Amino acid sequence: MYNDLQTIRPSGPIDGQLPRHANMPDIEKLVTGGWGYSQAEAIIINNPKSGTEEMFDGIAVQTFMAGLRNSLEFSKAADGHAYALLMQKAASNNLVKADDGQYYDHMVMDILATREEDGEAVLAVFMSGQKDFTQLMRELEGKVILLQREFWFNISSFLEHNWFLTMKREQQEFAAAQEAAEKEEAEEKAAQAAEEKAAEAAQAE
Repeated sequence: MYNDLQTIRPSGPIDGQLPRHANMPDIEKLVTGGWGYSQAEAIIINNPKSGTEEMFDGIAVQTFMAGLRNSLEFSKAADGHAYALLMQKAASNNLVKADDGQYYDHMVMDILATREEDGEAVLAVFMSGQKDFTQLMRELEGKVILLQREFWFNISSFLEHNWFLTMKREQQEFAAAQEAAEKEEAEEKAAQAAEEKAAEAAQAE
């Protein structure tokens, strides 16, 4: 089912190799490490919100880096072709705790790609309104390939930070709810006592 297309993968430390991107201009400050092809060369997410009361959307950084790495990797494959990415979707995510206490997200991504020169033909097939998947795949045979790629992210910096803040918020919400319930109970008891006192006064008359 999955193609084994050999691609030219970026290697070495990520530092200094990240192209500038308008969607995430500070990306070079948010990631270090390797390119995430193994746990040993995981992409390390650096949480700039650490030590603050603000949550950090590390998932957005992971999504951005997965798309960026795919774009770089498929820009020129070993077969000499450049590939356009039609679909990128996480097939699985697994949280892994290493022996040193670090947390990793091991993500496997499904990728649907086509050679750039086939892009217009593939788009025309998709735009034709063909709803039968079998027929659609028959028309696209030889023009699209389905692959999988693994990604390793070290997410310790924001996993523990966000977990702490979530627990703190939940504790605060629980304490506030408990206080409100106790106040409501006290008011009900006070109202009941006042009613009983008024009833006793009425009987005394």
